[in-house]
Amino acid sequence: MTSPNTIAIVTDAWFPQVNGVVRTLSRTKQELESRGHRVEVISPHGYQSVPCPTYPEIRLALFAARSVKKRLTELKPDAVHIATEGPLGLSARRWCRRNRLPFTTSYHTRFPEYIRLRLPIPISWSYAFLKWFHDDPHTACWWPRPPWKENWLNGALKTSDVGHAASIWSYSNPIPDPIASNGSGAGLCRPSGP
Repeated sequence: MTSPNTIAIVTDAWFPQVNGVVRTLSRTKQELESRGHRVEVISPHGYQSVPCPTYPEIRLALFAARSVKKRLTELKPDAVHIATEGPLGLSARRWCRRNRLPFTTSYHTRFPEYIRLRLPIPISWSYAFLKWFHDDPHTACWWPRPPWKENWLNGALKTSDVGHAASIWSYSNPIPDPIASNGSGAGLCRPSGP
């Protein structure tokens, strides 16, 4: 095994929520910790927050940028994975770019379609935001890619398919995929540099 890394997972979706994103991230955290890595989750817990419009189970942290910056600076992570595009994810993305630290992102749901069903926001605006968020000199990770994810990729983003609970934060040495043996077709997602 390679030497342990300190890994930050930044997510606006975390316990006490129960959904696929939380389950995937918590399982990935467990797998990485079982391999000796230190994993710190930065979530809405401990922040003043408001419910996400039309999805109140998701809490959106308010005024978190300074705290996220402080936590990441003190943590000195070897790797950062940004799992959601909310306030915490935006703050972590900004910190990583300013500090030239490679990071990965992941896209889990059909959020543009979800928003469009509830609010009069053109779906193209949501996809433009997602493209901006994930189209960085780093790698965006995709959970098993259904056809709808092809609608806006068009080869524009550097992406890698990963399976649920796949290890996606190995920067120097890949960590064997914990579920590859079940035929899921899962892989690794690696950043391409600062």
